[in-house]
Amino acid sequence: MPRDEGLIPTTLLSVASFRRDLLRLLGLSAHALEWLNSIGDGPDGFYAPVQSAKLAEHAGVGLEDAMGAVRVAEYVYERCRESHIAPDDGVTELLQIAATFQVEDAADKASALRALLSTKSGYEAGRYARKRTLSTVHHFEGLDGVWDNRPIFDRDTGEVLKSVPVLIMGVSWHDKTGTSHDAVFQLDDDDWRDFVERVEQLKRQREALQRHLGG
Repeated sequence: MPRDEGLIPTTLLSVASFRRDLLRLLGLSAHALEWLNSIGDGPDGFYAPVQSAKLAEHAGVGLEDAMGAVRVAEYVYERCRESHIAPDDGVTELLQIAATFQVEDAADKASALRALLSTKSGYEAGRYARKRTLSTVHHFEGLDGVWDNRPIFDRDTGEVLKSVPVLIMGVSWHDKTGTSHDAVFQLDDDDWRDFVERVEQLKRQREALQRHLGG
């Protein structure tokens, strides 16, 4: 596929917020860029809600700066893949932009930037799968809960007749845009048994599928 605007389209570079985030990425040290590349090749890829806090701590930058850098890292990586831009060409363009905005020691970061733009098998297997999931339906994120005892009172005397165990369960998920949501549900014993039974059924189906696929 031919490319006509290089790694970063001129119209996008003129957007102040994007340019600011790009300079946040280019302003990272070579060591921080190498570290960002290593975590970007993991199953979460350049997923800003997960990776930004890690980068902020590792690179000693603010969370907002880290989040902007991670967002742009994902953009330039995806841009290389989608527009078939060679990493060396992408690095040349990034260094030209860095020189324009007088980013210090930019040339010393060429190797780290090249690695950042190069194909990542972990990213492709993990983040690509996540994006495919998010593009079709909501994606499960997490589950937590706590059991509580709810007293049942005698309506006449006010005495406690018995306590009923109730599970307060929280569920979180991503919508199709990647935005996180959460909800809280209350389950009694019958609900809990139904839930466990359904999970066990799904587990058996998954095991059967694994056997069918030979792994």
